[in-house]
Amino acid sequence: MSESCFYSSVTLIYAICQKVNGPTANAGRKTPRGNIDALEIFPGLRHFSCAWVGGGRPAGQGQRWLTYQNDRYGTTIDYPDQFKAKPPPGADDGRKFTSADGAAFSVWASYNASDFSLAKYQDFTLQNLDPAQVVTYKAQGGSWFVISGTKGDSIFYERHLLSHGGQMTEGFSTTYPAAAKQIYDPIVARMAKSFRPGRGFQTP
Repeated sequence: MSESCFYSSVTLIYAICQKVNGPTANAGRKTPRGNIDALEIFPGLRHFSCAWVGGGRPAGQGQRWLTYQNDRYGTTIDYPDQFKAKPPPGADDGRKFTSADGAAFSVWASYNASDFSLAKYQDFTLQNLDPAQVVTYKAQGGSWFVISGTKGDSIFYERHLLSHGGQMTEGFSTTYPAAAKQIYDPIVARMAKSFRPGRGFQTP
């Protein structure tokens, strides 16, 4: 990698960390509970190069970012407009979005009817993964946990919240081609940072 490419990569990593956690964040430094360190979510960014697909320009740059907020529970996330919404489910408890390149993400919320603790919620999620999913990364905070890994030639990432004093479970999951990892890692980092709980349990 050339010297100019190296410094461009360092600048990009720093910019991602600032975008994710604010201007006082430092790449690779542990952040206060509730913040997300881009390098903790995607350790591969430490070795980030200029191998962007399509002329050296990051995906998401120049794109319009939109905000989805669930009508029933208020669960909210920001996302780039390359993703298009699928029809909402009958329960109106979330939404799935897809992109033409095969990437997809979903957001949902549910009343914590099983009275999960955070640890039990994480165990339940791990036990119900697709058998083809291989977890390569896990992280946990006071009211959230993250799992990420691979499934065939795709990468998956999930962030789960136990919100409203444990009354609600809220989730964000995404999959994208492993070949596009350098493109999608910073996009998913921004989406994960924007993912936030809604109003709480609402009847239709």
